[in-house]
Amino acid sequence: MPINRESSTDVQFILTAIRRDSNEVLKNGEGLSDLSDFVVTANLTESINSAGIQGEINIQDSANLIASLRGDELWRFQYSTAQGDIVHQLQCYSIENRTRQNNTDLYTIKLCSPEFVNNEVSNLFGSSKVVFKKGTKSNEIIEEILRGKGDNFMKTTKKVFLEEGDNSHEFIMCNWRWFDTIYWIAQRTVRKGGGSKTDPQNGFLFWENYLGYNFQSIDKMIDDVNDQDYDGKTDKTSGKAKLYRYVYDVKKAGQEVEDSYKINTVKYVSDRNILQGLRNGTWAGFSSAFDPTITPNSQLTVDTPNASGPYAYSMNDLWSKMSHLGVQGNKSNPYNKYADAIKALMETPRRIKYTFLPNRVHDGQGKADGDADNKLYEQLPYLEAYQYMRVQALKNIQLLVVVPGNVDLYAGKGIDIQIPSPKTKNGKVIMDQKYSGRYLIAAVRHKYDGRELYTEMLLYKDALVQK
Repeated sequence: MPINRESSTDVQFILTAIRRDSNEVLKNGEGLSDLSDFVVTANLTESINSAGIQGEINIQDSANLIASLRGDELWRFQYSTAQGDIVHQLQCYSIENRTRQNNTDLYTIKLCSPEFVNNEVSNLFGSSKVVFKKGTKSNEIIEEILRGKGDNFMKTTKKVFLEEGDNSHEFIMCNWRWFDTIYWIAQRTVRKGGGSKTDPQNGFLFWENYLGYNFQSIDKMIDDVNDQDYDGKTDKTSGKAKLYRYVYDVKKAGQEVEDSYKINTVKYVSDRNILQGLRNGTWAGFSSAFDPTITPNSQLTVDTPNASGPYAYSMNDLWSKMSHLGVQGNKSNPYNKYADAIKALMETPRRIKYTFLPNRVHDGQGKADGDADNKLYEQLPYLEAYQYMRVQALKNIQLLVVVPGNVDLYAGKGIDIQIPSPKTKNGKVIMDQKYSGRYLIAAVRHKYDGRELYTEMLLYKDALVQK
């Protein structure tokens, strides 16, 4: 149950180690299973770029605990904070950096989700139409990979939250791992109900957080953040998280409850790097699709049937086709704030991005087949460009924020950040309109230092207010 804090960073922390083969719980020199007294620091990390939760424990061992460790144990983290309780069980995959000082050993235990380790030896081979029985949509295939009952599937008991895709997938797997297959599908999935037939939305991500496995488009993640509310609790069945508001303000004695929702530190990670954006084609460029298996068909001309001409993408053109964080009607493209001379540089396409066309050897020869193929091929350059633009736009504003430990914050969900402006108006503090507002949590790390718990977050925001 949640604890009553004496300070904003108070936490109850229990750490246990379990042998996988016998379920034996390791004990310390006093016969107790709680090994938290050995901990110097313990970190848990979730990220929208990772299919598994990562953990790291730094141990100070003067009781020869290392002699009992084989390096394949399951480690169970139990946290209790003012926002609730969580339990993480992670697989050890490495013991590193061991040093000895007098009679004390110092070493690091590296951990990850058990499924992440199992993925390394997973194997999917053959036609998707044969391997997957539930259907050809992205959500149907991924559901079967994660929860299917066959020997080749993961069979996870964790929750699975999947956004439905609009297109079907048929492909050949050549000894692909589970997560590689999901990533392959993510690159080729179009969002259902998002955008239009001529301007579809894609940009899907696959990641794990404490709530379970997630497969969503960036636009759907942003729509969900905009719909989050401050009332109630996180619904772990539906995956809908509670929205928390954090304010950058001075902490005061006797206000432990209020201090729990005050920001400790804020770092502005990346801002206004125009040169890097120009070099990477962040705001404008070309996108092409071609068939590399046959040299003549790799020539990007309108006369070659297996090549689609380059699509000239621009952030200004694609901005209105995306979902954006913020209040409806008050979401401004940050690039419109630049001077005209700089915008002219940004809108000059200099980079070309390539994607590969599917092999057409077994395609139908009828006119309807050809029309369908050509329509699909015409969209590939657009989808490649949209996916890249969608990711780059999301990173317009990046913050690294540290707050008192809150285990009810999750990668892929939202948070409300309020940062005061250095200026005042009529003697009153006003909020910085650029850096305040709703953010997407790109990554979250819970950092326990042996006494207190802090939560560190990498936050992304794409839009500015209009004024």
